Amino acid sequence: MEIVELTKDQYIDSIRLSMYAFQYDVPDEKMEERKKNISNHKIFGIYDQDTLAAKLHIIPFRLWLQGKKWDMGGIAGVATYPEYRRKGHVRKLIMHSLKVMKEQKQTISMLHPFSIPFYRKFGWELFVDRKKIHLLKADLIFMPRQEGFIKRLKKESHTDYIEDIYESFASQFSGMLNRDRDWWMNNVYGNEQIAVYFNEQKKAEGYLLYSVVKSHMKVEEFVSLSPASRAGLWNFICQHDSMVNSVEIEISQHEPLSFMMPNPRVKMELHPYFMCRIVDVKDFLEKYEWNWGDEEELFLHINDPLAEWNDQSFIVTRKGVQSIAKTENTKGIRMQINALSTMCFGYKNPMELWELGAIHCSRDEAVRLNNMLKVDRPFLYDFF
Repeated sequence: MEIVELTKDQYIDSIRLSMYAFQYDVPDEKMEERKKNISNHKIFGIYDQDTLAAKLHIIPFRLWLQGKKWDMGGIAGVATYPEYRRKGHVRKLIMHSLKVMKEQKQTISMLHPFSIPFYRKFGWELFVDRKKIHLLKADLIFMPRQEGFIKRLKKESHTDYIEDIYESFASQFSGMLNRDRDWWMNNVYGNEQIAVYFNEQKKAEGYLLYSVVKSHMKVEEFVSLSPASRAGLWNFICQHDSMVNSVEIEISQHEPLSFMMPNPRVKMELHPYFMCRIVDVKDFLEKYEWNWGDEEELFLHINDPLAEWNDQSFIVTRKGVQSIAKTENTKGIRMQINALSTMCFGYKNPMELWELGAIHCSRDEAVRLNNMLKVDRPFLYDFF
């Protein structure tokens, strides 16, 4: 059975497989809308005669890394009917997707794993956690009053300054999606509304994406660009104390809100979220910025048996990147593609990876690499 790219006429096969595998229904009247939503996906599948046995989607995205936008291939919708499982179909599709993403200049790939160990075998690695704060009514204690004000908006009144806030916020992190208007309308908003904080000069500096249902407030996005907006948005949450018995806030683990709360001793959860993978190491290293200081070169030996174009050695200098056949020369730092990916996204630094045995070099070389890295904090609000 060969891998094929599905045509629009075959989208229905993909949707039916997704409905079976992920256990949801798409009503007939919503079917055309669903087909439209996947029209920009590259969908690859393996057919057994007229039956789509397995499939995988590549979704084109751009993400933020080092304050720049990078092309990224999002892997999603990986599914197989049970009678075709454990036959190697998904492995074939994943290896094919790496070649396709390389051809499309999607230097990076991301996915939400159903199983972290499964995707680690294919070179993806964790790069971001999500933090969830659980609050009771008694925890809603106001911070000092701010001079700005809040304006509530719904999806129908979505406007440019909300996107401007998000972009300013996202550019500070590794891995945040670059959202276009279509993504906002179809993937960010559900039944939530937005509360925007404006400062004294009437400039928008932060927002909440939230809903209140059955005395429970759920904050899907807490985005703040200043101390005043952080306090103002928190106080807006507290203004719901007569309406809610509980509040749930999804935030970055690096967001200082929980530290600033009048009573920080509340229930918090931290859980692994998304995984990333460098698809084309040479192209990635040519775009990635390093803190060179007095250093002249970086010698990396990358192990990536599923992508032979990465499974080699790389000499990185200020002038560029040279790839050579992998050598047993002791000079340089050896690592799996997983370690390189999570390191460059700022999830695990070289010293942590060295202590874990995930990179192989002397301690001094690990310290040197640590000093050369130029990373932002990793985060991601979106799901696909």
